[in-house]
Amino acid sequence: MLSLSRIVAVVTAVGASALPCTFALAQTASSSGTGDNAALRARDAFGERVGQEQVGLYNENQVRGFDLATTGAYRLEGRYFLREFALPDVILDGVSVKVGVNAARQNYPSPSGVVDYRLRKAAPGARTWNVHSGIKESEALFTEINGAYADSNERFSIAGGAIATRTRFSNETGGYSVNAGAVPQWRPSDDVRVRGIFSLEHAGYNGDFIFSTQGRYIPAKPETRNFGVPWADVTRRSINTGLLVDADLAPGWTLNTIVYYADTLRTPSEFTNVALRPDNRTAALTFIRTDRSKGRSLTGEATLQRTFDGGSATHVLSTAIRGRLSRALSISRTPVSVGIIDLQNPMYPAEPVLPPALGELNSDVDQAIVSAGYSGTYFDRLEMKLGLHHSTYTKTVSPPVGAATARTDKKLLYDASLIFGVTDTTTLFANIVRGVEESGTAPQNAVNRFNVLPPVVSREIEFGARQEITPDLAFSLSGFDTTKLTAGLTPAGVFDLVGKVGHRGIEGSLTGKVAEATSVVVGVMAMDPELSGALVDAGVVSTRPVGVSSSLAFAGVDHKFASLPDWAFDARMSWQAGRAADPSNTYGPKGFIMMSFGARYNFLWSGQRAQLRLLTSNLFGGRPFVVGPSGLFNQYGPATYRATLRVTF
Repeated sequence: MLSLSRIVAVVTAVGASALPCTFALAQTASSSGTGDNAALRARDAFGERVGQEQVGLYNENQVRGFDLATTGAYRLEGRYFLREFALPDVILDGVSVKVGVNAARQNYPSPSGVVDYRLRKAAPGARTWNVHSGIKESEALFTEINGAYADSNERFSIAGGAIATRTRFSNETGGYSVNAGAVPQWRPSDDVRVRGIFSLEHAGYNGDFIFSTQGRYIPAKPETRNFGVPWADVTRRSINTGLLVDADLAPGWTLNTIVYYADTLRTPSEFTNVALRPDNRTAALTFIRTDRSKGRSLTGEATLQRTFDGGSATHVLSTAIRGRLSRALSISRTPVSVGIIDLQNPMYPAEPVLPPALGELNSDVDQAIVSAGYSGTYFDRLEMKLGLHHSTYTKTVSPPVGAATARTDKKLLYDASLIFGVTDTTTLFANIVRGVEESGTAPQNAVNRFNVLPPVVSREIEFGARQEITPDLAFSLSGFDTTKLTAGLTPAGVFDLVGKVGHRGIEGSLTGKVAEATSVVVGVMAMDPELSGALVDAGVVSTRPVGVSSSLAFAGVDHKFASLPDWAFDARMSWQAGRAADPSNTYGPKGFIMMSFGARYNFLWSGQRAQLRLLTSNLFGGRPFVVGPSGLFNQYGPATYRATLRVTF
């Protein structure tokens, strides 16, 4: 394990070695701040990420117990788009999870919540470069160079950069990743803004592995090491590119559009299922190879709005069309039993001869959404929003063997919300959303692995209140009820729609400054996830869905001491309750707490602003298990450390 002194020495050396090549690119000092501080950006405690820093109850993949990577509820600055893989940070200014009153204001909300990405941008007249380098968690090394340029008349600007990482994960797998991207902007006139997006990532690392059990029991925690077979490998390439246009066509008329293309290819993608046995000493290994996995999508949206005043009200009429063409392909092989290993002294056999590939599994999705909406603000107190959306969704699946099947679903969807400012500091809100969401594909441990599940209709009802305690501190409390058909692993090992799930609960948020030198982000969520349907009525599965925590909590504080004006200190604590690990709810991992402490030191380096970031996470090093809807176990690693240096020119 690295000592703190060694970490500081290494990060200083890495940063210093990067300075000469970057200094040649520097123009003038930037007025923007250094460092990524998600806590200072957060408007609530429901999820905010800036660069490597994350705060809040939820993240880009999980909101209120739902997997957003499956539902596809992503937006790019409020616009509809579909991602195939995580967007790289070189093109992002930050990421917000939106629920409650923030989600109610979306043009096209999603019942499970929305993750909204913000693009990088250059400030007027910017001529800045910065280097960010050091050691991340699990001793991963990285160097990032990014910059921003904008001309003096604000007609053209560009922001972006590149990151190279020696990747290491908490389970001791590792490899490399390189990505680069940019967001150029052009203003041909004061009424038109055109932005482009381009990013490319290439990565390779040891094959993934994950734990399962050979019975209904919580396994003993194995030591931290890579238990995947030594010949496993993953190579990934991702492309994200797009065009956004905002135009004021005439007084009161605006047009906002986006066209987005995403493409991710894995050749190969290899995976080891490590089935922990009851003796707590051995594990049975199953190797699964996917020769080729490719996902690509073309999505677009065009929204035309007409804004006008009438008496004491402002009205907005809108019409929009959204669409997607998604194509997914996978070529896999029958799983191969590798044998049994001793977890304390694993010895792996020679690489086996694999069975022939099963052939191509293709899944194509075409969707068109036509929308009409109205929003109005009355007496500067009441906001009302209504939206109608007609969705035509066609999915075609071509299996390796057998005939292709196609299904078309036409649905009338809607959303409505009311936001009422009772006083200048007290706001009440309520909304209802009915939408179509993806169900994803069967995981690798399922009998029907990679099979694509049909889309489902979801409905969400929410109501709550927000109170501004001071101009810099706000509290919100809301109740929510989200219902939809849900997928899970049946007792026969098939991953399929297993019934209707209802996530009903409350969540609260306290965010802002409690004192001039102290900021807090505090959130809590408690709910009653309940599964219903034919399998529940027959006693085959429990009413409790697999892999869902009934409560979450997060608390973070940032503080500056008057005696140390160049230093800022932060502490974070998160809690998640235990989860059911099998459909009958006979066992599951317990809940756990994670804690971290960190500091930022701002100083001048040769006249340039710099920041040293130190962070230690999972201080107790408990390495708890967490289980997902598939019944597979992930395990947190031991205590980790981060030390990075950022210099801005």
